[in-house]
Amino acid sequence: MECQNGHSMTGTSTGAPSSGQGTVKVYCENCGVGYETSFRIEGRGVRTKATIFPATGSKTISRDVTRRLLALWETANEEYEKKGYEVIRESPTILGVSVGN
Repeated sequence: MECQNGHSMTGTSTGAPSSGQGTVKVYCENCGVGYETSFRIEGRGVRTKATIFPATGSKTISRDVTRRLLALWETANEEYEKKGYEVIRESPTILGVSVGN
């Protein structure tokens, strides 16, 4: 995946489903645009949240990148559902103004 400036994006994670909670961060090492998702397992349910952030020093983020990052989050949610969890999606937070198509 590339950011809105054509840079490759990288990811990090903490925690694991076996620990009951964790976070995944996907971001551009060059400009800083990206997202962080968190999950917390609650019985047979899992609560997930996504926060999308613009490039360092920017107040805008392209709609295309926003859509792609939300699609990644939704893919992770679908994986939890395949494992039999009821997914509780908190409203995503977008820390910037979406611009473009």
